[in-house]
Amino acid sequence: MLKNYLKIALRNLVKNRLASFINIFGLAAGLSCFLIIVLYIAFEMSYDKFNTKADQTYRITREFREKDGTVNLHLREVAAAFGPLILNDFPEVEGSVRMYQRSLLFNYREKVFQEKRVIMAEETLFDVFSSVELIQGNPKTALAEPFTAIITPEIAEKYFGSKNPVGEFLQFTDEKFNLKITGVMKPLPANSSIQTSIFISFKTLYDDRIYGAKSLLENFGNNSFSTFILLPEKYPYKKLEAQFPAFLDKHMGKDTRKWTSLYLQKLTDIHLHSAHLGGSDGNIKYVLTFTCIAFLILIIACVNFINMSTAQAAGRAKEVGIRKVSGALRGQLIYQFLAESFVTCTIALFLAGLMAIAILPQFNLLIEKNLSILQLDLTTLIIGFFMIVLFVGLASGAYPAFFLSRFNPIAVLKGKLSSGSRNTWLRKSLVTFQFTITIILIVATIVIFRQLNFMQIKELGYNKDQVICMTNYRDLTPNYKSFKEELENHPSIEKVALSNLVPSDGLSNTAGGIKTVAGDKLVETAIVNSVKVDYDFIPVYEFELLAGRNFSRDYSLDDSLSFIINESSMNAAGFKSPEEAMGKSITYGQRNGQIIGVVKDVFFESLHNPIVPLIYFIEEDWDEISIKFSAQNSALAITHLEKTWKKYLPHRPFEYVFLNDAFGRLYKAEEIRGKIFTLFSIFSIFIASLGLLGLVSFSVNQRVKEIGIRRILGANISNIVSLISKDFLKLVIFSNLIAWPIAYYTASVWLQDFAYRIELEWWYFVSAGILALMLAFLILSLQSVKAAVANPVKSLRSE
Repeated sequence: MLKNYLKIALRNLVKNRLASFINIFGLAAGLSCFLIIVLYIAFEMSYDKFNTKADQTYRITREFREKDGTVNLHLREVAAAFGPLILNDFPEVEGSVRMYQRSLLFNYREKVFQEKRVIMAEETLFDVFSSVELIQGNPKTALAEPFTAIITPEIAEKYFGSKNPVGEFLQFTDEKFNLKITGVMKPLPANSSIQTSIFISFKTLYDDRIYGAKSLLENFGNNSFSTFILLPEKYPYKKLEAQFPAFLDKHMGKDTRKWTSLYLQKLTDIHLHSAHLGGSDGNIKYVLTFTCIAFLILIIACVNFINMSTAQAAGRAKEVGIRKVSGALRGQLIYQFLAESFVTCTIALFLAGLMAIAILPQFNLLIEKNLSILQLDLTTLIIGFFMIVLFVGLASGAYPAFFLSRFNPIAVLKGKLSSGSRNTWLRKSLVTFQFTITIILIVATIVIFRQLNFMQIKELGYNKDQVICMTNYRDLTPNYKSFKEELENHPSIEKVALSNLVPSDGLSNTAGGIKTVAGDKLVETAIVNSVKVDYDFIPVYEFELLAGRNFSRDYSLDDSLSFIINESSMNAAGFKSPEEAMGKSITYGQRNGQIIGVVKDVFFESLHNPIVPLIYFIEEDWDEISIKFSAQNSALAITHLEKTWKKYLPHRPFEYVFLNDAFGRLYKAEEIRGKIFTLFSIFSIFIASLGLLGLVSFSVNQRVKEIGIRRILGANISNIVSLISKDFLKLVIFSNLIAWPIAYYTASVWLQDFAYRIELEWWYFVSAGILALMLAFLILSLQSVKAAVANPVKSLRSE
């Protein structure tokens, strides 16, 4: 019997080829999109969970506040002194590990490489992070001594070739120190928050020539150390957090708690819950958004399938009547219709898997990850898809199975039954639902790309074009003047400058607020961030001076007693105009001087962050070189720059970045998410269009006789198109009215993540509505014209 059911099901699929294709392909497309988004979400949610003690591991973060309690800065890294002090003061803390990341130059014989992400970690690294596994070496001793390191096989091959690296030495830090390789570790998983190919012993920092043990134990100002602690299982970490204010007062002085705080962040929250710390490409909001999209696409596909199945079922009433007259029992009819539905769903599911496998490589290129279906739990995946097939199969097969099967066969054969207004209402509701979701996704796509474009073209207050940024190394310092002159003497290079930060870097350097005298009182502003520059920094970036002058070598005290502030600092200090600020004496940190200039506010950071008070001063603590070159001779500028670099720093790799590219990277995550959103919006539109095409085709087939009679009576093609299209277009218009307020609310919430954002304009919504209408009208017109140009006599004869 089952074989017979399957045979009849396959015959019906072949008989109704177009409807079968739309049903199967539409559901398969939806399921494949759902599977790919689920892969992406699963990967994002899996960060750091492979660590055996992940639920016990917490990162310490540090917050700085204004006098009124407003949060000025929240850092994902803290001072080195906090780690051992917390371990000592709180017996419930079972362990800790500190890490310090930096870029280092390594060389082995003739091989020289600048490694960008080198982490100096305490020997307790292996106790906290089980993801760090050694292939060679002993975890108890690998990082126990200073000037030791563990590396990945990739680094081992890069430097040592096929030679066993354990026991070999690399040179680092200006070739002054030898680093012994004590182990080889497995590459860290892609979904690890900690990413490096080289771990160096943290005790290396104890050397006074590098950092110094005293600074590590006493310095609370250098917040550059990632610090993790290990708590007992199921320990209420908020209980420990509540003791941190007293801890700060004890070690940093009375009332420290008023302006700074320490917090704990779960290891498993770092990737998706660090947007406020500026420390991760992940964001839980986007994961939730893509989860919604995944289910919306799945719902659209399922709605299509159910819609088409119920529509086709209405045309099978006579088949049911004949089967019942021939002796078929109702139970047999129920089994038959459900079998057809499940066969169709199973074929769609198989096709979805093939489509997902085919699409996944291109999707990986888009998101720059390496997702694989194998990363999912296959049991859960099979059960999940089985449940989907079961639900969709029952939902789509229920109408013909339980409704048509109970009809009186005589009444059916006499044509006294219709599909019913309730069934028509259901199909119309489902079409409206589909297009509502589609219009919301179109609006969202428009908003995302308008905001990304806004961030790329917004006037930043400085010129980021034709600027190259390079790292300033200490070994260049003795020859920097000659290096600079040789560059600037070339016609393709206009100006060279030094600074500790360049635009697009995060602002996290501060010495507190600006202190000024108002009457007989000393007044201190809110926290002001600082940028250490040289005389040429402001000219290179073409900051606009609102009053005063730039730093000048003609003034001997500019390098020690002069400040330039931005508009936000001017307002924070209480000056009513740039002119009023000129010449005023101020104190910033331990530095006393006067204001010699006020520059216009610029977007030093990304548009995610508001413009903050900034102060510029000269101090020889420069990490960056900024080179302004001529637009007409960029190739010549780079060639000359490389030649000069190799002359003065032959042992350093020649590496640079265009400021435009650095600025673009600030929004790379949003750009990737925007592309993902667009991709799946297009899929949803395609699936909804397939469903509409199927319903229109079915509607036309149901009205073949009516169309033929109208054509014979003189109706033209436009009359037929209008007749068939108007009811469906009304549904699309109604979908707009539902979608617009939902889309407006959703877009408003998304834009809250940006300090500077676009306004939601009316045409975003109207454009989405018009696009949906045009798409629907195109589909309707194609099917309507096809019916209208058919020979009416043939239509009536076949009827």
